[in-house]
Amino acid sequence: MGSLDQADEEQKLQGGVDQAQEAGRDEPYSWAALWNVLTIGGSICLLVLSQILDLTTLQSGFWKIEMPGFVLVIVFFVMAVIGTMVSQRLFTNFNESVVTYRKCYYKLIKREKIFSHNAFRHPMSYVFLYFADPHSRVCLMSPDQEDDPLSSYINANYIRGYDEEEKVYIATQGPTVNTVGDFWKMVWQQHSPIIVMITNIEEVNEKCTEYWPEKQAVYDGIEVTVNQIIQEDDYVLRLMTLKSGGEERRLKHFWYTSWPDQKTPDQAPPLLKLVEDVEEAMQIAGQSNGPIVVHCSAGIGRTGCFIATTILCKQLKNEGAVDILRTTCQLRLDRGGMIQTSEQYQFVHHVLSLFAKHNSHAVEE
Repeated sequence: MGSLDQADEEQKLQGGVDQAQEAGRDEPYSWAALWNVLTIGGSICLLVLSQILDLTTLQSGFWKIEMPGFVLVIVFFVMAVIGTMVSQRLFTNFNESVVTYRKCYYKLIKREKIFSHNAFRHPMSYVFLYFADPHSRVCLMSPDQEDDPLSSYINANYIRGYDEEEKVYIATQGPTVNTVGDFWKMVWQQHSPIIVMITNIEEVNEKCTEYWPEKQAVYDGIEVTVNQIIQEDDYVLRLMTLKSGGEERRLKHFWYTSWPDQKTPDQAPPLLKLVEDVEEAMQIAGQSNGPIVVHCSAGIGRTGCFIATTILCKQLKNEGAVDILRTTCQLRLDRGGMIQTSEQYQFVHHVLSLFAKHNSHAVEE
């Protein structure tokens, strides 16, 4: 069965290469056709205008050229043909580079046998994948790790906290159907007392699977039980129990649903409330516990904003000032792409401004 699965995956990979090449053959000609339509069509329009307006003079600045309208159109037509030939060659070269790039990645995937891992089931998915940075990535412990090195992989990174404290957070990709077991394995192995989820299950397309049970379920030997559901204004809190190997632990799952992908929430106070509630829960859990697990869909945009806001609120409390740019750079050293857009970066400023106002009012009182 193993050899058949591998042969099937290799066939899919080869199919992806063929697909890339087929797309490549069509692209330059479609662009060239568009160029033809624009330039030749423009020439015809210019001919019509020249006859209507009796255009016989081309004048600009200090120079003046007199020529019949049809001669001007012929010049533009010749330029259109030359432009078509040049553009077709340029698009062909560009496409050849793209196809070569794709084929190199397919060879890499095939050589390293990465396609055997769940994250690579789709032959073209590598183009859009975000890989966990090697120096800070979380490694799963597995009994067959020596035989299958990829069994230790999960798309997650340790993130430093305030004052560069190590492994305060874990930023990770939202679990998919194929990675739910790995996700719960990571939560258990890292002794994480809190999960913060900042995405809906679906936003135009599926962003994350519902990886918790309605009441109770077992994932890779870890029994997950939902004991209580608390509905707050802007998030849902689930109180859970995890059991494995005779050991039992408590877990709090915060699900914040008011933040669209690659955008910002309409209001800052709800996020600030979530940050404060998660921080309070962490204080209750105690320092002996593991990192807080934070995820959205890709685990970089909204996840980065939440972690940055938490760190900067602590910095503002303790130092009376914040360095948002430095904190963003620190996050991106641990996991590339944290805080994805300029709007998200501005939103972090807005939340910190609101937090500073609240703090100043509290001090005055």
